[in-house]
Amino acid sequence: MSEGDDLSTRKPLNGVVVVQKISLYSQPNEQAKIKAYLVKGDEFKLSDMSDDGSFYQIEYTTSSGKQLSYWIRSESFELK
Repeated sequence: MSEGDDLSTRKPLNGVVVVQKISLYSQPNEQAKIKAYLVKGDEFKLSDMSDDGSFYQIEYTTSSGKQLSYWIRSESFELK
């Protein structure tokens, strides 16, 4: 969500992958890397940020409609 004290004016933040392939993580740390990944152009919704700002939690909807929640590195995407 965007910043601000007034929750009614906050908007969801969406991102798009800007590198060829980004790894997904089950937790916001390097040791939690899993075999799944997203590819350039994939879009997602941001839902949280790690305390140090190096990982973002995302909500991603697969082509079959399943919603998944993972973490990605902060340098792997741009806001849409």
